[in-house]
Amino acid sequence: MKKLIVIKGEPDAGKSTAMKYVLNMLLYNGARILDAEDCPSLFCWDFKALVEYNGLKVMICSDGDLLGTVKSNVLNYKDKCDVLIVASRNYATFDSNFKGYNPIIHQKERYDDYAALIDFVKKVIADI
Repeated sequence: MKKLIVIKGEPDAGKSTAMKYVLNMLLYNGARILDAEDCPSLFCWDFKALVEYNGLKVMICSDGDLLGTVKSNVLNYKDKCDVLIVASRNYATFDSNFKGYNPIIHQKERYDDYAALIDFVKKVIADI
């Protein structure tokens, strides 16, 4: 894994929704799904999807309500992709739990408008 990107936020901040938009925007821009679990679409809750995007393998894991789940996602997928994108609630401290990974952290706030969500998603994708 070359990069670890973390979408952090409070409960119900829209982390899973943002992850769905990341996936769909990547697909719209030419990514192809290599493997998927749990319905990777706008019409489901949490999912895992491995896509190829601009020659990179990008793993997206939207489930991150528990720190153990976040750790499991990192450990399970770090050797299977170039970029790993995970969701995490704000209590997950990446300093102590993920030393050596140097995560890129995007703090997800609640947005009431679609344009703010799309801007957030574009920032995440720019870090890929």
